[in-house]
Amino acid sequence: MSLTAALQFLVAGIGISGIFILIVHKFMAGLGVKNGRLILASLSFILQLFFAGFGLRVSEEKNLVDLGFMLTDAAFLLTYLLFTTALLLGQVKYYGTNK
Repeated sequence: MSLTAALQFLVAGIGISGIFILIVHKFMAGLGVKNGRLILASLSFILQLFFAGFGLRVSEEKNLVDLGFMLTDAAFLLTYLLFTTALLLGQVKYYGTNK
């Protein structure tokens, strides 16, 4: 796959992640979450990072493929860190209020 096809994939990924962020925003508004901008910003950054990495992985240039693998791995790592931090902070809040 050529570099232009990888860039087209990246642009499509940006559109898909934008649609995903709108769906998550509507879902959070339905749950009554008023200030979810930090969550949306972090999810948007992770999705952009993943789509950029995947777009580079499908190019045929070896250096860009290696960079793409690094970006997709970083996106998965950030996702795990985000959920782990949320779980830990939730436990701290729960045990802090139930003494």
